[in-house]
Amino acid sequence: MTIMPNSVEARDMAYQMHPMVNLRKYEKTGGLVIESGDGIYVTDNTGKRYIEGLAGLWSVALGFGEKRLAEVAKAQMEKLPYYHSFSYKTHGPSIDLAEMLVKIAPVLMSKVHFTSSGSEANDLACKMVWYRSNALGKKEKKKIIGRIKGYHGVTIAAGSITGLPRNHESFDLPLDRMIHTSCPSYVHFGLEGESEADFTKRMLMSRSGEQAVVEDAIGKVHIKTDGGRAAIGSLSGGNQQKVVIGKMLATNPRVILLDEPS
Repeated sequence: MTIMPNSVEARDMAYQMHPMVNLRKYEKTGGLVIESGDGIYVTDNTGKRYIEGLAGLWSVALGFGEKRLAEVAKAQMEKLPYYHSFSYKTHGPSIDLAEMLVKIAPVLMSKVHFTSSGSEANDLACKMVWYRSNALGKKEKKKIIGRIKGYHGVTIAAGSITGLPRNHESFDLPLDRMIHTSCPSYVHFGLEGESEADFTKRMLMSRSGEQAVVEDAIGKVHIKTDGGRAAIGSLSGGNQQKVVIGKMLATNPRVILLDEPS
């Protein structure tokens, strides 16, 4: 594609830095300019239409061009376009939304703290865990454990929890207090001849001396299938079950962080 001088593509290349791109390549090729959206579709500046399968990175779950949302947003912008929640300040829309989220959340919650992105939310979660440890006098209890191949964001803390080497290279990440466990993907990391149940046990018993703890924890989780108790490899009781198993496996009190529970 030929990029004309002073075109929207040329100005984008000249003035804007984009995440998750090869910067040298972007200087030569530019990016796809999206101009409008309608429902599940977006249209670029040449008129070509696309199905937007990621809903604008999950931020347009109700579709593009939703008139009801536009009308509500217009009314709120005219009444109070923005106000912060620092220093004992608050406002009606944030209170209403917080109450609604607590009531419909798939896991037990008591409070909501609003952020602008998933990366920022995970950074906040790390800060709150460290704040808690300091408040309890456990100043050395600061490690955050993530999974190899897990993705939790691109900021300093969230990027460190992320288990993708390409997200760490050139940025001096991960932080020392962020460590990673093996990836529980049977398809990618199962050994030849190893059953899914045995693979799951091996993942849980990555350190010596934990077998009794693991077996005791699994023995306490009663999930029935047509054939009786489910095998360890087929546990699928949702986020509440994950929390229960996590607590059983923790020989010392720990904090469990759920990134985008569903």
